[in-house]
Amino acid sequence: SECIKRHQALKPMMIKYRDVFDEIICLVENGFTDGAMQRWRTFYEYSVIIMFILQQGETVAEAYSDNRNESLNDGLNQRTNYAWAKAADCLKEKKQTNFKMLLENLQGVDAITKISLLDFYKLTSQSIHGSPVGISIAFNEYMSEEINDLHIKHADYYSGGVSTVISHTMNWLMATYSMYFSIFPDGGLNIDNLWSSLIKEYVKVFYATF
Repeated sequence: SECIKRHQALKPMMIKYRDVFDEIICLVENGFTDGAMQRWRTFYEYSVIIMFILQQGETVAEAYSDNRNESLNDGLNQRTNYAWAKAADCLKEKKQTNFKMLLENLQGVDAITKISLLDFYKLTSQSIHGSPVGISIAFNEYMSEEINDLHIKHADYYSGGVSTVISHTMNWLMATYSMYFSIFPDGGLNIDNLWSSLIKEYVKVFYATF
């Protein structure tokens, strides 16, 4: 009963979260690493929102659930997209809220990592929005401005892209689910043991591939 509103608010979000993760894997497996990074942007947003709600409590969860009608009535205007976050004590004095503010107030992530991730998030957004900066970037092993213009991209492009996408995805998947199951029962799943096995498998496959 102490976390029922968070559970209700996050139930549909967690379903979407798993779907986006599956989409990322599907795109990676079929060689669309740039597209996978675009889905990573959504995955990253979901991770931050989920953890922010988990940390901030029931009042914020209720505000998140109630935000739907307000946002629709406002024509889905940007000013109401994150208006629910003002219910958090750390943001209640702010006139407007945005994704960056959620990230900045997320506990358990150090300042340097937040800056690095925000920069990466911005670059991915540039790609999605079709800016001259974003279109010139390829998400292979490193941030490259050398787009391979061959009809068939070489193997290094794909293997490097897998490295980039998976490395940026797995850490958020682990952090988000670990926090989620620290509050809600895992039904005997024993998440710590599961993560240990998954990490070992990921490292084995990673080194075998790269």
